[in-house]
Amino acid sequence: MKWFAVLFGMLLISCGSIPYFSSLDAESLEMSADEYTDHINKGLVQWKLRHQRPQLESFIKHFEFCARSSKTYTSAILEPYKIYEMLARGYYFLANYHVDKFELKKEYYERGAYWAEKALYTNEKFKLAVGEYGEYIPALKFLRKKELGAIYWYLANIGKWAKNSGIATSLKYLKLIRSMLRRIVDFDPNFYYGSVYRYWGAYYAVIPTFAGGDLNKSKRYFLKSIKIGPDYLSTRVMYAENYALKNRDSKLFKSILKTVVDTKLDPNSEIYSENFMEAKRAQELLDNINELF
Repeated sequence: MKWFAVLFGMLLISCGSIPYFSSLDAESLEMSADEYTDHINKGLVQWKLRHQRPQLESFIKHFEFCARSSKTYTSAILEPYKIYEMLARGYYFLANYHVDKFELKKEYYERGAYWAEKALYTNEKFKLAVGEYGEYIPALKFLRKKELGAIYWYLANIGKWAKNSGIATSLKYLKLIRSMLRRIVDFDPNFYYGSVYRYWGAYYAVIPTFAGGDLNKSKRYFLKSIKIGPDYLSTRVMYAENYALKNRDSKLFKSILKTVVDTKLDPNSEIYSENFMEAKRAQELLDNINELF
């Protein structure tokens, strides 16, 4: 097993480079300012119903029209950066909640990462630095708090994309992931309902022990994330799926998921759709608890 550990050790320190998704570039579109605004308005209506797949796909269609516009309309209600960031989040939601097929999931995570990358590249200093160094890590210092969402949704998509590509790929991009997580902490350690700690909670639960996996660390990070963002149900479901299941703690597993299922959802919440899907996921896991333990 020594050679195996050495191989993964090399992967851990070897790569701060990025997987490029430029092949997903599409031809630009011609549209008027009115058409551009109409697509944004229609997309925003559908966004609120993203827990329904047809509505989410409609949102993506409208926002991709705007993202591919050959002209930038500065008077529009959303700037290009925000359109890209929301597309990154939309594709993550689509892959994570609405798709079961492995290859399709991976494709949508790639698209999510692509749009997050486009959002990051609206920062010209960052874009130029990436071109100079050929990797993200030295360029991260040029990112601003304004780009926090793009950093996070890039991480969310690339993390799931790497996981679906195998453990070797996940480890290969660990250096980049660590660096980007530190950049989020620089700006706001509690960003998006304790996202950094949620990320580490899942990481330490699923990574092999020889590569640094640690269930005690996983538990601490998940609990910290829950404390920061108690209303974000995804953290609790991840805590059950990643920590309690791996630790073979059926009592904790059931308790966490029961709390999620019993939570009264606020339809006016910005994360209603996420919580709706997580409550559904929690019930599915409870229904299959005898097969999991």
